[in-house]
Amino acid sequence: MVARSSLKFEHSTGSGLGAIAEIENQLSAICDTTSNGVTPETPRMFTSLVLAMKKASSADMYALYKKIKGQQICPSNNKRVL
Repeated sequence: MVARSSLKFEHSTGSGLGAIAEIENQLSAICDTTSNGVTPETPRMFTSLVLAMKKASSADMYALYKKIKGQQICPSNNKRVL
């Protein structure tokens, strides 16, 4: 039997430098693979993205948000990450 965990999102308090790079890579991969629509692997990629996001602090998440809004991440398909 699989143990249930809370759906409440709790940010990490540690350094998320590795997590930030992983999130950026995951977002870029999602942008690339969904440029023509959702694929069968998209849900798995989204799950990996959420797991990486849990390792980042709220300040790191805000910095990533600013990069996304500034189209520094996935500029060719920015509608997929907004």
